[in-house]
Amino acid sequence: MTAVNIAEDLQAAAKAFPSVSIGSYPRFGDARCPVMVSIEGRVEADVQACMQRLLPQLQAHTTVEACHAAAAAAGVSESRSSRL
Repeated sequence: MTAVNIAEDLQAAAKAFPSVSIGSYPRFGDARCPVMVSIEGRVEADVQACMQRLLPQLQAHTTVEACHAAAAAAGVSESRSSRL
């Protein structure tokens, strides 16, 4: 998975959920999770709906479990990493 691979998916989700901010951050040197994605917003239902939309699309490029493991190794809490 690279930022280029998922750019269209992230852009479509951003248009569908204008109240949510989506960020993608390349991670060099970690093949398990080369891109970290953040989904943030003030309305929890919108954040959850956006995450549910993106999850299958992101899983097509890598396993989300691998990204959770990478986040844990980097010291990011599971609750924060589970939001993608």
